[in-house]
Amino acid sequence: MCIESYEVSGIHNEGKLGKCNRFLKWQDKYGNIKEIPAIITTASKYNNGENGTEIVYVGSDQLMIFLPLNQDTIQLDRNINFLIDENKNNPTVYRITRVDTTLYTYMGKGFISIIVTESQYKPSQKEIEIGVCHYIDMDNSTPPPLDIDNEKKDLIANISGSNQIKVGIPRTYSVNFTDKQNKNIDWNNINFSWNIVSNFNVNLDKSGNSAKLLVNDDSLIGESFYYKFMLIIN
Repeated sequence: MCIESYEVSGIHNEGKLGKCNRFLKWQDKYGNIKEIPAIITTASKYNNGENGTEIVYVGSDQLMIFLPLNQDTIQLDRNINFLIDENKNNPTVYRITRVDTTLYTYMGKGFISIIVTESQYKPSQKEIEIGVCHYIDMDNSTPPPLDIDNEKKDLIANISGSNQIKVGIPRTYSVNFTDKQNKNIDWNNINFSWNIVSNFNVNLDKSGNSAKLLVNDDSLIGESFYYKFMLIIN
């Protein structure tokens, strides 16, 4: 990976190449598995970008990761977990706590840097085998295609609610539907159900087009999960 490039006296360019020492692997929001070469080094001298009084940690190891800037890496954000370890049976998990997409980039070119901190996330055996955290089997989680009219094919679901949950305090989320003309569709006419994708217990209380989520375990502070719904249109 090119990590430095500059012009010398207006005559020629010089630069430096860094050797990538492993691949970083994750699943994007569309279910695609991404695998990008990365330079990984220690980050003990850097600030991890979080307030230690608000986050609970078990481990304290931190790594600095350099990745080429592209349409996949630009989507990386805080709280995404990675398996980064040569121990494939019980790998250490690291969580993004800081992302910098400006310091090493210019006009859409260059590379990004992220800091990851040791995480409490416990990967499943399936996630360890595949090599990604928060793995979702899209084939098994997506309803089969149905013969529906064009208007319903353009149905848009809008989920409202906070993206953070405080331990011991329930959060309510609601879903509403619109068509391709952005007109509201009565949710009573839509057959759907909520689904939580998580490696820990999240209480789910469903009522109509709303769902109330609750986490009661203090040790899970700083962890993340996915909420979605299964949609079957009649």
